[in-house]
Amino acid sequence: MKADVYIAFYDNTTGLGWWRAKLIQLFTGTKVNHVGLIFSLPFTSLTPMVIDGKRCRLMTEFILEKKGAKLIYKKYMGNVDTCLEDIKQLTYNHKIWTWYKVLLWFLIGRWFGITPHHCGTLAANWLNKNLKYNFKQGGIPSRLLEEVKNDYSNDWR
Repeated sequence: MKADVYIAFYDNTTGLGWWRAKLIQLFTGTKVNHVGLIFSLPFTSLTPMVIDGKRCRLMTEFILEKKGAKLIYKKYMGNVDTCLEDIKQLTYNHKIWTWYKVLLWFLIGRWFGITPHHCGTLAANWLNKNLKYNFKQGGIPSRLLEEVKNDYSNDWR
């Protein structure tokens, strides 16, 4: 079945916890602390939710926003033939780092070319692979937001 694919950027302070959200805001200078890849199917809109140090799980866009995530920006990225099983497989295959591994990556590892594993990289990698985008800033959600806002490579869709 056809699914419209969106990328959404959130202020998920409630889900992350106050101190982690403030740490992200301190280092990045923005409130963007979660990236959601949203698959809009005829019956619902699903997003793979990256949970700190645990496996991804599927969540509806409605529940994500009901749990306190505030939408900052959302953009249509294209459509794809997919099924619920493919989306579930995406959640099973993505590795997740804990918050302190992401912090160490931000402070040290990004200068050595190490790739983190969190919500931003899940979205950027999937869009690059399946919809032929070329996003390079998946490691930092606020930089990915700027890259998505300024991307004109697939405007012909």
